[in-house]
Amino acid sequence: MELTEILGSVSNASVMIHLIGMYVTFCIVSILLHHFPALLHRPKKRLYEPVVQPETLDPVKSKSLCCKVSTGTSISVAMKSNVDPRFRVQHIAHRGSRLEGLPENTLASFAHAVAAGSDVIELDVWLTKDEKVVVFHDADLERMCGAPASRAALATVDAREATTKPGTTRERRSIGIPDLLFHELPEISLDSEAHWAVDAGNRAEACRIPLFSEVLALVPPHKTMIVEVKQKSAVLIRKVHELIVARGRLERTIWFSLSEDINADLRAYDPSIPNISSVVGMLKCIFFYYTGILPFVRLNEDILGIPIDRVDYARVREQKALKALPDAVCAILAFVLGGKPPSALIPPGLFKHLRARGIPIFFLGVNDEEDLKVAEVAGSTAVLTDRPRWLSQRMMEGKVALKQL
Repeated sequence: MELTEILGSVSNASVMIHLIGMYVTFCIVSILLHHFPALLHRPKKRLYEPVVQPETLDPVKSKSLCCKVSTGTSISVAMKSNVDPRFRVQHIAHRGSRLEGLPENTLASFAHAVAAGSDVIELDVWLTKDEKVVVFHDADLERMCGAPASRAALATVDAREATTKPGTTRERRSIGIPDLLFHELPEISLDSEAHWAVDAGNRAEACRIPLFSEVLALVPPHKTMIVEVKQKSAVLIRKVHELIVARGRLERTIWFSLSEDINADLRAYDPSIPNISSVVGMLKCIFFYYTGILPFVRLNEDILGIPIDRVDYARVREQKALKALPDAVCAILAFVLGGKPPSALIPPGLFKHLRARGIPIFFLGVNDEEDLKVAEVAGSTAVLTDRPRWLSQRMMEGKVALKQL
């Protein structure tokens, strides 16, 4: 064998040894940081510092930690949990109480959820054409308001545009909140969901698309609110923020969007408001976990949101964030992430690691005993339910054992 061949063989062997050594080192460090993330990451900054307040106290009798100051007062350091109260919640009412007889995202539905004892009210916001912030979920009106009302709203818009923009024609297949002035919004149809049972006493509040300001006035100030921004609009984000600040709810609000683009806008506008992962953010987190990269990565999101209901090809395909992906890729995602519950999305090791990093895990779609059991076993810290009274009853019976940070 020639010298060059010998040197080449030695060089190849040396490279392989180095690569194997690097991989083994990566695995060891990844496992170490997975179990002890504080070695690299500080817990999320949404943790309260000890509250320091000047007050007149007897240092001997007081149970607080005190120190004398020259004014004759003392400084009390409250010895309470330093976890942000928004991160201690467990019971989240998803769009109010849509599976307990009232239309979703209405004042009647939110009042029901508050009375049921929910920790958090979750809702969705859009901006009307005259820049009113309203609470509604869908991109179009048909599911909630019915086909006749949707067609009538479409005719209204076409007539208005024919007056204001003569000579212009536009083919529409659907119509949504951004197309309409606030006074043009139709009522919610009670025929759109068979399980809705609205009586005369709450009909007005159950059939009207409400303003966000009305919901802020309805929900008690100690309750946390989760606001999902459905529309990419700097005006909408600004107005939502202004309404939150005006109501003094800045420290009781979480906001997010399933669109990563909008989520980035929310984080940039006010980083102090906790942010839930988008669809892309959730998938990235899952990917990082399975590849061992997660312990090295700094996460932008403050909370991980995970759907617990069925994931199939149709659901993957309808996600706006995944529209650009080829059908074959979506089919692969549906196969990997499919099932009910979607087991690939709920690895307990991931959630244990995130909790150690101060990141709560919210499970979406917990509406029966089986879902609740899955959330408990996986290590969820809170659940979003469409049945707030049912969940409150289970909690009162001591049948809910969610994790805490």
